[in-house]
Amino acid sequence: DLKKPLEYHFELGKKLKELRTQGVLIIGSGNVVHNISQVKWDDNSTPYDWAVEFDQWIEKKSQERDFQALVHEARNTEAGRLAIPTLEHYLPLLYILGAADKKDELTFDIKGIQNGSMSMRSLRFG
Repeated sequence: DLKKPLEYHFELGKKLKELRTQGVLIIGSGNVVHNISQVKWDDNSTPYDWAVEFDQWIEKKSQERDFQALVHEARNTEAGRLAIPTLEHYLPLLYILGAADKKDELTFDIKGIQNGSMSMRSLRFG
């Protein structure tokens, strides 16, 4: 529900955590940077500075397990507002963060920005 606050989506992820103990794989599919209006249609184009900045912020805050920053501060900067002008591609990250344990190993299986404004970053916990 896009009308709900970001905290709601993070808390919903916490409720999904129990499924992990039952062997259920939880996948959140989206792009942490997704600004379709700024897409450069050349796949090999140079990423926008704001896209790189926000993607690196996501990586840093995820590594630090500063999930509250990812919930409450994501759109507090120009880079954040440009990176996630709409929430539908960012919300899956919040479900995954909510379902993660702080002790889980974190890996980034896929990294990179495509078309200037689309981060393909993949986070895996556990």
